[in-house]
Amino acid sequence: MLENIEEALEAIWVAEESGECSFESIRKNCKYTLDEIILSSMMNDGLIEKNESGYRFTHRGRKLAQQIIRRHRLTEVMLYFVLGITDAKKREAVACEAEHTLQDEMVDGICTLLGHPTHTMENQAIPRGKCCIAGRREATSVIVSLRELEVGESGRISYIKPESHGTLRKLFSLGIIPGVIVKVIQKTPAVTISFEKTKVALDRDVAGYISVTRLS
Repeated sequence: MLENIEEALEAIWVAEESGECSFESIRKNCKYTLDEIILSSMMNDGLIEKNESGYRFTHRGRKLAQQIIRRHRLTEVMLYFVLGITDAKKREAVACEAEHTLQDEMVDGICTLLGHPTHTMENQAIPRGKCCIAGRREATSVIVSLRELEVGESGRISYIKPESHGTLRKLFSLGIIPGVIVKVIQKTPAVTISFEKTKVALDRDVAGYISVTRLS
């Protein structure tokens, strides 16, 4: 029953992101066959409310849903970038299990390890946690900004979070894409990297958009 409620909270969150929280929209985003009995139970528990346009979270319900979404999406990012699981269905299956079992301390640890990502591979927003607000970085983080690498260090590009799609397209056209191993050969006046017999000089701000897995 608890897992069903958590799945329903997740479905409401996703429906809200799409801009429509009607019963049909929530049911479409739910991973099991949702009925209004569950939603009525959640209303009685003070997790959601109903209005003319559909359903909405109470403060308590939103806080719980945020935790569930954060666990799920951080797990997906870890599975993709750290463990190399590119099959979306496999990631989804594992993340669905993790969202019901991971403790908050473990979630913050994963977030810090990944460098506090803000979005998933599908550009879904990841709710912030205390570790993100504090800006905590652990020395053991394996994913760092490209501009944090020292001259001579190498890293595998994990993901790119540019300010615009234009910047992303330009980087991709240069061959700077997830999976490519780059080596820093110069840091001033620009961050110059080499990869696959190519050298590219990047503005420091642009280098900051590129997250890499540091290689020993």
